[in-house]
Amino acid sequence: MRRMVAIVLGAVVLSTALVLTAPPESARAAGPAVTVSPIVSSLAIPWDISFATDGTMLFTERAGRLSVRLPNGTVRQLSATFTDLFVGSETGLMGIQVDPGFATNRVFYTCQGFQATPGVPVDIRVVKWTVNSALTVATKVSDVVTGLPISSGRHGGCRLRFDTAGYLYVGTGDSATNGVPQNRTSLGGKVLRVLTSGTNVPAPGNPFIGSANARERLVFTYGHRNVQGLALRPGSNTMFSVEHGTGCDDEVNRLSAGADYGWRPAPVGGSYNEDEPMTAPGATAALYSSGCPTEALSGATFLVGAQWGAWNGALVVPALKNSYLRVMLLNPDGSVRSTELMPELTGTYGRLRTAQLGPDGALYVTTSNGSNDAILRVAPRPVGPQPGADSPAVVRGSTFYFRNSLTSGQADHTAVYGNPAGDIPLICDWNGDGVGTLGIVRDGVWWISDSIDSTVPPRSFFFGNPGDIPICGDWDGDGRDGPGVVRDGGWWLRNLASTGPHDIAFRYGNPGDRVVVGDWNGDRRDGPGVTRGNVWWLRNDTSTGPHDFAFAYGNPGDGQLVGDWNGDGIDSPGVTRGPSWYLRNAVATGPHDIFFTYGTFGDVPFGW
Repeated sequence: MRRMVAIVLGAVVLSTALVLTAPPESARAAGPAVTVSPIVSSLAIPWDISFATDGTMLFTERAGRLSVRLPNGTVRQLSATFTDLFVGSETGLMGIQVDPGFATNRVFYTCQGFQATPGVPVDIRVVKWTVNSALTVATKVSDVVTGLPISSGRHGGCRLRFDTAGYLYVGTGDSATNGVPQNRTSLGGKVLRVLTSGTNVPAPGNPFIGSANARERLVFTYGHRNVQGLALRPGSNTMFSVEHGTGCDDEVNRLSAGADYGWRPAPVGGSYNEDEPMTAPGATAALYSSGCPTEALSGATFLVGAQWGAWNGALVVPALKNSYLRVMLLNPDGSVRSTELMPELTGTYGRLRTAQLGPDGALYVTTSNGSNDAILRVAPRPVGPQPGADSPAVVRGSTFYFRNSLTSGQADHTAVYGNPAGDIPLICDWNGDGVGTLGIVRDGVWWISDSIDSTVPPRSFFFGNPGDIPICGDWDGDGRDGPGVVRDGGWWLRNLASTGPHDIAFRYGNPGDRVVVGDWNGDRRDGPGVTRGNVWWLRNDTSTGPHDFAFAYGNPGDGQLVGDWNGDGIDSPGVTRGPSWYLRNAVATGPHDIFFTYGTFGDVPFGW
């Protein structure tokens, strides 16, 4: 998409993201470069996400919000009753998992704290829900597991994942209570394997299925401290777990039926003793231990697909404490061959809690900073020039200078179009062929061409009034840009490049804001954006409402533009400072991904 923006040039230093604590590894050893795009923002501790096969995403926030993101990018909170939800310490609305038959039965599951009296926790439990076909209302059906121990809410565990047989695994915490992990009649500090057809129904073949104790029959593994991640290895029925250590040794474990993973705090009674090793002598050894200090490893998933290159089949594990994503390359037997870090997620977005592979082959990661959290889409960046990627162009007076690559160099094509005095230049895709072409607006009259050749006769039409800010965008997703004008915070958009009434009208931003337009979520429809200084507020829908993305990029006084710089179908910000271009591949605060020089001071920059 090609965008017109208001430009003011300056000569100041490009702002950068806050630098957080980095791990020892800093360079990519094997995996592909990736593009990181926030697709949901303004969240508070998004704890878990789960996908239907059509790309519908359900996600939880720990304080008690249950939401859905539709395949077209629309995000809304589901109407659901949470009067019995206990929220305290590390516990609240946590794990979520769609049923394998979700496409037809609309069933999903959550793991959450439970209270009968406000503020007084009873236990942690797994709840079965249905959601209506409109994806607006969720209704509780029954409890699947009850009796997970709870104290203050610390060490609540609560990760949910299915295996290939349709059995539900439940990772639990030890409630920070002595004796719990080794007591197989307690459901704390365990990984459970259950059926979802009733309440506390063990899966066939569980290692203690013959026990006289009903709770022990649910246990698949024990001796865990606080299970934060579960991930099923592709091509197998082997589940891996991730758990928090004490001051040392977060662990990644390959789960084996009936195994003891060695967390043995003092027997029942007395204060909670965390001086013991995470894996006691004689217990099943971890595949990976963080050593000292811990990384606060959390929800994990496996990468699948040739697009991930050398990382295809790797286990990825987010770290809360160190704010990075660890990539673990495994041997066929499941042992860890080596680990790497994904540089684009290192020290940039803060605490990372959950990673989940989407049906589109991209990785989705939640941040966990407590406020202004986001769900990030992480996709391998295509190698080499991409036919869908935008390139730089500048307008100087009435001359358009087009370049075919995001590199320093000379113009590949020039065109003289319009008059330098009073005309407002545009570069827009008027005919839907994927190429931006010439346009100017003068006192409400638009002259546009389907070519970058100035000898091609233009067509003209009236839209808007003198003094309006003219813009263009694909408002209806038909592949063709239409005209729009912005006046004192009011937006009037038309789907056809012709004289006629507006098709869409709404308010967004304030008088005096600079205006940007782009496809921020990849749904092929452009949405509005405004900038104020170096802060960008972007919205996915052409309607009045709150922003979907807010971030700082560049500095006040920079020239600002928008383009799809990497060909992934999502527009992102860029700034210019004289002839220097700083482009970013994500709608988020962070350092630039692309730098080059093109044009000179006073030019109006575009992507085309």
